[in-house]
Amino acid sequence: MLKNKTIYFLLFFTLSFSFCIAQKEEGVLPLKNILTQISEQHKVKFSYLEDEVVVYAIIPPEKNWTLQEKITDLKKKTNLQFKVISEGYYTIYNNKNQDKPLCGYLIDNDTGFGIENALVSIEKSNVTTFTNADGYFELPKVSSNRIVIKHQSYEPKTIYPEELYITTCPKLNLKSVTTNLTEVVANQYLSSGISKENDGTITIKPKKFGLLPGLTEPDVFETLKEIPGIVSVNETVSNINVRGGHMIKIYFCGMVFVYFKRAIFLV
Repeated sequence: MLKNKTIYFLLFFTLSFSFCIAQKEEGVLPLKNILTQISEQHKVKFSYLEDEVVVYAIIPPEKNWTLQEKITDLKKKTNLQFKVISEGYYTIYNNKNQDKPLCGYLIDNDTGFGIENALVSIEKSNVTTFTNADGYFELPKVSSNRIVIKHQSYEPKTIYPEELYITTCPKLNLKSVTTNLTEVVANQYLSSGISKENDGTITIKPKKFGLLPGLTEPDVFETLKEIPGIVSVNETVSNINVRGGHMIKIYFCGMVFVYFKRAIFLV
């Protein structure tokens, strides 16, 4: 009974947490839009640098709050500074030296090495880049949309621009993906009529030949040359080199090729 209650509690907690995250994402607005709304409601003006504001997307303050309460809320959520220039006029700035693009390093969570050729892009835009050999990347400050990181060997990751809008270029760990491949069974070797035994020998049955790619009809000579280690230097059917050795004569005696140490027999 106690075990069942524990399971129900964990399920309820997980669903509640997911619901809260979904609500938070739905209520998020770009900071520029929020400043415009506050300006219209309270009849004030804000001046700021585009690069210092465009990366932020937050939950707006309550509409019934006072102007000072809203400014305090914005300062808390963004770490930006609001300075009164004159009555009704504010300037917004960042008091930290962050005159740099959005940047970071992608690091393998297991090895600690940089991840090369990962795709880093800004959602709903054509801004993309790839990481270099050290896992380093840069993005311009153009939007508050989320940044998506993808690599075929790692789990995808999504972050917000403000996570990169700091004085340093942070290191972001990615977890590698393990793919379990399904078993592939080859029903024939190169073509029908050719079989490879457990001991490594190859048996060829000419009367059961299928077509090799590029041929219009079964060809014993061309089929032989497709077997690894077998070539004909002078392109004649009577002289065959096996694994770079001496010329080996072919004897035509019937239906099946049998390869011995010094000769190949067609019996």
